[in-house]
Amino acid sequence: MLLVWTIVILVAVLLPKEDMITKPHFLVDIPHIDKVVHTVLFGVFAFLLAKVLKAKSFRIKILCIISIAIALIFGLLTECLQKILYDYIQRDFSWLDFLADSVGVSLALIIFTCCLAKRKHTKNS
Repeated sequence: MLLVWTIVILVAVLLPKEDMITKPHFLVDIPHIDKVVHTVLFGVFAFLLAKVLKAKSFRIKILCIISIAIALIFGLLTECLQKILYDYIQRDFSWLDFLADSVGVSLALIIFTCCLAKRKHTKNS
């Protein structure tokens, strides 16, 4: 699932600007909807990555550090790719997009650790 989601992100962020549906009718009034999309894309990525690492028996602290590092490096690389491919896709590097990626990663890992804590608490009850 992580590999599929990685491909979804790459397609979404490298889609040429003219091929994007930038404002579907039901999203017209939502400011900065692209930042919401970045937050969700990279949040799901970080959550799935944390699940993979948990299945490999990584400790929570270590899997969070690894997940943050990999997800943020991936986010930064996608922004760099947009800059490099600007002539073809008319999309550019954006620190605000990267910030949205970071917010998504942070929220996802908070949710992930809360779910693990709740599951551990439920098992011990």
